[in-house]
Amino acid sequence: MKLLAYASSDGFETITPLAAKSLNLTTVYSRHSPGHRLEMYVNRRGSRHFFAYKGNRHPDGHTAPESLTHTLCKTVLTQLANEGLPTLLKATYKTEQQPPIPLTLVSGVCEHEITANGRKYIIDTFCRFIQPESGEWLLSEECRWGGRIVFEFFHTSGLAANHAKCRDLEAAGISVFQIAIRPGSFFYIDEEELVDLDIEEAEERISNHCRKIANAFKKQIVGVLFNYPESMAFRNGQDLYGRLHAAEAQIRELEAQHHHAAEQTNILLADNTRLNRENAEYLDRLHSIQEIRLSEKQTEEEQSSKQPFWRWWFK
Repeated sequence: MKLLAYASSDGFETITPLAAKSLNLTTVYSRHSPGHRLEMYVNRRGSRHFFAYKGNRHPDGHTAPESLTHTLCKTVLTQLANEGLPTLLKATYKTEQQPPIPLTLVSGVCEHEITANGRKYIIDTFCRFIQPESGEWLLSEECRWGGRIVFEFFHTSGLAANHAKCRDLEAAGISVFQIAIRPGSFFYIDEEELVDLDIEEAEERISNHCRKIANAFKKQIVGVLFNYPESMAFRNGQDLYGRLHAAEAQIRELEAQHHHAAEQTNILLADNTRLNRENAEYLDRLHSIQEIRLSEKQTEEEQSSKQPFWRWWFK
């Protein structure tokens, strides 16, 4: 017995039993991936409404559909992304908590198919994002990951960093972010408990749980980041920044040399000023000495010219 189904065989619009009944839908579809969905219908037991598989049993050869928790989480995140979701990505990478990454999800697709390394993968929620507040775009995650991120929801079986899906998507430049939604987690809701409730109460609980999920995602998205790919643009940016930093270091070195040369020039100018001053003082003293000697010579000549004529013979 299920309380949420898809309205079409290949879309991702969900529907509840009462909504299907009010729309007079005789057939809805199980929460399997497109191409694997089973037909369901609205059934009733007393006051309880629920979806049941046509034929009253789960056909052989099919795996169980995804949990209600899984469907709600990926549906809510996709809706928020398509509305534009500014949030914080709080990731653990290689067992270490990373600084929060501010970003804005701008689009989302449920059950998105990606071909990587020759293999096809179905993604729970594939999103594109921007980082309008990033100071240096070439060093941002938007540039590093090409503005693409994959969200996988871990309910019963999760991924690992060495899983082929993670490695192939990393090679394609797409980051993989896994969110835990297993029983007991913040996001978990038990569908079996809801089945025993009055249908209006059950649907109200589902609506409240969707709001709870949305409010959490609006604040932050917490999980494990399995890879940290680098786009070609990011690598080129790294190279440019490397060369820029090298040029800045060279400029700083040249500025230091210029500063040192300027200091030496100032010292030489000061020495030159001092020497010019000392030279001027020396010339002044020399000129004074010359004037004194000239004056003494003139005095001596004057005295000599006043001596009697006969004394010249005895000189």
